[in-house]
Amino acid sequence: MPEVVTDSYLHSMMMAGIVAEHETTANATANVLRLLQHPDAWRDICDDPSLIPNAVEECLRHNGSVAAWRRLATKNVTIGGIAIPADWKLLIVTSSANHDQHRFVDADLFDIRRENASDQLAFGYGAHQCMGKNLAHMEIQIFLDELMRRLPAHAPGRAALHVCAEHVVSRSGASLYVEWDPAMNPERTNPSVRERRAAVRIGEPSSHAASRVVIVESVSACAERIARASYLPMDARCCAGRPVRIST
Repeated sequence: MPEVVTDSYLHSMMMAGIVAEHETTANATANVLRLLQHPDAWRDICDDPSLIPNAVEECLRHNGSVAAWRRLATKNVTIGGIAIPADWKLLIVTSSANHDQHRFVDADLFDIRRENASDQLAFGYGAHQCMGKNLAHMEIQIFLDELMRRLPAHAPGRAALHVCAEHVVSRSGASLYVEWDPAMNPERTNPSVRERRAAVRIGEPSSHAASRVVIVESVSACAERIARASYLPMDARCCAGRPVRIST
């Protein structure tokens, strides 16, 4: 419909997409390397590449490349009991929302199996949501898949140091120190690892990506056909070392 979507509009949107996708996705990809600071999570995705989509969501939630963005109030509005007059200039801190304890359990904990990691607001929300978010997801997933097939599952040999260049609006990796033995690179002994294994997933991660193996600590009867189980995940960090109570 040329009368609605003009060539000029298409050209401007293409340029915006190219420029925006380059900087923000490059920064987000650098931030994804924080995975190397979590050896257990790194080993998990090396063993099971289907975890990559949810791992990307958690990386974007935990440390996205866009920390905040500017907005202009077009009318008087009250949000959370705070009156915002029309024409006020606002700074929406999405990185704070991504660590909201009311939305994310143990929000500061990095968990690649987090069930609602895709609720992150790294790409905004609603009418102003990033139109290139699916492309960004694809690029980061491909990068992570290529990287984890070329580094041994036990890398890094020591805890990685990742220093972020802080900015009011954006965050990016400034430096990364990783130690591993190149002789252990999988591709040196098994060339087949160079072949793609994980399919790029667009949209919500699968339920499998949010599942985890758990250890039942105890089971007690509460009533007829009702039992209370206390269990601990294989990675106790997922629940900060606290037993999780469930009823079935």
